[in-house]
Amino acid sequence: MSQLIDTPAFILGTSPEREVLLRFLPPLPDGVVQQWLVNNLPLGSWVLDPFGAAPRLTVEAARAGYRVVVAANNPIARFLIETQAAPPTQADLQAALSHLAGARVGEARLEPYIQSLYETECENCDLRITADAYIWERNNPLPLATRYSCPHCGHQGEFPANSADFALARKIGATIELHRSRALERVTPRDDPDRQHAEEALAVYLPRAVQVLFTLVNKLDSLEATPDQINHLRLLLLMAFDQGNSLWAADGSRARPRQLSLPGTFIERNIWKAIETGIQFWKTTSTPVPIYPWSGTLPAIDGPGLVLFDGPVRDLADKIPMDKIRGIIAPIPRPNQAFWTLSALWAGWLWGREAAGPFKMVLRRRRYDWNWHTGALFSAFQSLKPRLKAEIPCFQLIAEYEPGLFEACLLATNLNSFRLSGMTLRNQIDQAQLYWSFHTGQASHTEKMETNQRLIQAARNFILNQGEPVPFSTLQAACLGVLAEEELPISEEEIDTGQALPRINSLLQDNLTLRNGFIRYGGTAGLMESGFWWVEDASGAGEPLADRVEMLLVNQLIKGQALQIRELDQLACQSFRGLHTPEPGLVEAIISSYAEPATLEPDGYRLRSEDAPLQRREDIQHIRRALEDSGKQLGFQVQGEQPLLWISPDGVTRWVFYILASAIFGKYLTHKLPAGAQGVIVLPGGRANLVLHKLKRNPHLNQAFQAGWFFLKFRHVLRLKENSTLTAEAFPEFIQLDPLTYSAPQMRLF
Repeated sequence: MSQLIDTPAFILGTSPEREVLLRFLPPLPDGVVQQWLVNNLPLGSWVLDPFGAAPRLTVEAARAGYRVVVAANNPIARFLIETQAAPPTQADLQAALSHLAGARVGEARLEPYIQSLYETECENCDLRITADAYIWERNNPLPLATRYSCPHCGHQGEFPANSADFALARKIGATIELHRSRALERVTPRDDPDRQHAEEALAVYLPRAVQVLFTLVNKLDSLEATPDQINHLRLLLLMAFDQGNSLWAADGSRARPRQLSLPGTFIERNIWKAIETGIQFWKTTSTPVPIYPWSGTLPAIDGPGLVLFDGPVRDLADKIPMDKIRGIIAPIPRPNQAFWTLSALWAGWLWGREAAGPFKMVLRRRRYDWNWHTGALFSAFQSLKPRLKAEIPCFQLIAEYEPGLFEACLLATNLNSFRLSGMTLRNQIDQAQLYWSFHTGQASHTEKMETNQRLIQAARNFILNQGEPVPFSTLQAACLGVLAEEELPISEEEIDTGQALPRINSLLQDNLTLRNGFIRYGGTAGLMESGFWWVEDASGAGEPLADRVEMLLVNQLIKGQALQIRELDQLACQSFRGLHTPEPGLVEAIISSYAEPATLEPDGYRLRSEDAPLQRREDIQHIRRALEDSGKQLGFQVQGEQPLLWISPDGVTRWVFYILASAIFGKYLTHKLPAGAQGVIVLPGGRANLVLHKLKRNPHLNQAFQAGWFFLKFRHVLRLKENSTLTAEAFPEFIQLDPLTYSAPQMRLF
C-alpha cells in the first residue's frame, strides 16, 4: 500500500486576529504557508501564487523572506494584497475618516448628515437618538425592529420599529433614484448588456445604504487629500460596502454567504458607526512589504517582495520566466457568486467602471457548479504546464473543504502532470493541505481493472489503519489520493464536457460497495457523502485512532510538566499524520477529560491530581472491593478481577464488570458476553464527555455498546455500596440512575 496518506503532518496555524472581508475570504490560519516555505525552499526563492485568493497568506509568504509573484484577477483581492503589504495604522485610518467627516453636504458636515439618516426615538425617554442598526424581514418595505443605546437615559436593546423609523424609511425610499443611478453608472453604462446584472446585484443594498454609500463615494471623488489618505478612505469604503449590504442574517446564520440572496430576516447596520468600530481592529506592527507592479518580467530585487500581476494566471504564464520559480503556493479559491459579483460592483464604486475590466463578466453568472470550477482550475494549471521545471513543489490549501471542491482541485492539478506526494485533512475545521510535485513526460493511464483494485485496496487499508469507521470525505481523499500519485484515469475531453466529476464519482460508487466488503453506518440512501464507512471483515484492524490519541496525550501529561493546548495538539498532529490527523474536537475532549489549568503556568495544563497513575490504581482497587462487597450483598457469587463477574445462585453469570481508569473501552465491547449476561464499563465520571465523544464519532463502537452494555461511574458504585435496601432485581434500574451526560467544559480549548 502507498504511504501517501501517512506522510505529512498537519501544519498548525493561528487564527487571524482580523481581516477585511473575513466572511468572504478563505478561512485559513496564519503561519501555515510560512512554515511550508521555510521547510521546503531557501529564503529569497521566487514563489508563484496563481490565484491571489487569500491576500493575507500571499503577503505572509513575502514577509517570511520570499519573492512572490501573484496573479490577482479580482481587483478587490489586489487591493487587499496591497493593503496587507503596507497595512495602515489605526491612527492613519482615524485621521482619514476625520478628514472625510468634515466634508460638506449642503450646509451640513458629512458625519452628522449621515447619522441623521439613522435617527430614531428612544421609547423610554422619547428623545431623538441615532440607531445602531435596523432589523428587516425580506420583502417587507418597512423595518421590523431597531437596535440602539440611548445616550440620554441608558435604555438599550432591540425594540419594535416606531413611526419615526417608518417615516424615515419612506422618505429615503422616495428620493433614492439619483443615488441608485449613480451606483449603477459607476459599474455599467445604460446600454451595457451587464446593466441588468448590476441592478440585480445592487438589490442587496437597501435604499438608505445606497444613499449613504454614494454620499461617501461622491465626497471621496471631490475630496482634497493625499494619495495615502485616499487609499485609506478606499479601505474604509470597502469595509462600508461589506457592512452595508443586506446579506447579514439577523440571527447570525449564513455567516459566509455564497449567493446574492437575502436572509429571511437581516440586519441593516448604521454604516458610519460600523466604519468607526471597524477601525479599532487595525493595530499592526507588521513590517511593510515592497510591492512591484508587473512590468513584463520579474524585477531584479534582492530582498523579499511582491510582484503583482493584474489579471488571471493564464495571461501571466507565457510571460513569466518559469525557470526562476522554485515553488507554488496555492490557496484554492472556492466558487462564491456573492463575493465575486460584489467585487465587480465594489471595484466600479472605488475606481470607476474600467477598474473591473474583464472581471466584470462575473456579473452574468448566477451559479457555479463543481464541473465549472474543475474546468476553471484545470485551465489555470494547464497554462503553467508547458513552462514549469520538473520536481517543482506545489502546496495547496483548501478551506471550507468538501468532496466536490477536493475533486475539482485534485483533477485540475493531477491532469496537468502534478503528482500527489502527501495530504492532510481535518474534517472538523474543513481544512486540507495538499503536497504536489510537477513531473515532466507523458504518463500512461492506469487500466480500469487495476484502478478499481487500487481504489478498493486503498479504501480497505485506510479504514483498517484508522481502526474505526470514517466519514466519506476522508475515505474519498484516501482513495483518490492514492490514485493521484500517478495520473488519474480521466481525459482532458471529459474535463471540457463536464464528465470528469461524474466519472470519478462513479468510480467511487461502483467500488465502495457491500459486494466489495464495505458497509456504511447511517447516512441517506443513494447519497455517498453521508454516514460513516467500515468494512465487513475487520480482521487486522488497528486500535481505534481515538484510543491511540488518548494514550499519547495522557502519557505526555503524566510526565508532569505544564503544557499548552497547542503543544498537545501539535504532538497529536505530528504523531498521527496525513489523513489520520486527529480532529481538534477529539484532542479537546481528551485534554478536558484528564487535565486542568496549571495554577502558575499561563495557558498551561497539567494532569489532574486524581488522574495520577498511582491514585487511579488505588481508585480501581477501591472500586473493585466496593463491587465485590455489593455483589455479595445482593446475593451474587463474585469471581475474577478483570472482568469482575457477578454469578447468580443458579450458577449463571449475570453481570460482567470491566473497571477502567481511561476511556479506552472499545476492546471490551467486542468480548462475547455469557448468555444472559450484561456488561458494565466502570470508569471515573470525568470520562463522560470523552466516552460520549467516542460513541458519537464511532458508530461501530456505539452499535456494540447498544447490544447489552452499561456505563457505571465510580461515584455511583460507592452509592451502590451504601444502599442497604437494594435488591438484585432492582439493580438494572439503579445502574441507570446516573447516566453519562455531556457537560460543557469550563473553557473552550480550541
